[in-house]
Order: sequence, then structure tokens, then C-alpha cells
Amino acid sequence: MFMMEAEQYDPWLTGCIGYWSQPLEAYRQSAVWSSDPKLALFKDAMNLRRWSGYKGPISQASGAVN
Repeated sequence: MFMMEAEQYDPWLTGCIGYWSQPLEAYRQSAVWSSDPKLALFKDAMNLRRWSGYKGPISQASGAVN
């Protein structure tokens, strides 16, 4: 819970330049997503509920894609 508080999490998210997509809706407004146009695409990555290799089956091959 401590790590997910804004005082800890937002500087961490910004420091890693959006390498991790945010797990909480509240962090969609973080400054990191507007700091570089190439990062804006990842702002909504957690909203996509599809696995690697979607539309195919979950398999060893789709896991290798990840």
C-alpha cells in the first residue's frame, strides 16, 4: 500500500520513464505520459485485457511472444 501512494509511486513511474504501465486508473494523469509523445501510447496499456498472442490460444508459443 505504501508504494502505491502518490508520493512514492508517481516519482518512481516518472523516473522509469513509463517503462511500467500504471496499474491504477489514478496514474493515467501522471506527467510522464505527456512528457514524450512516444509514451502516450502506453498510458492505456493496462486497459487492454488481452494476452500475448491474442486471438490465438494461450500456449507455450504465445508465452514466448511475451
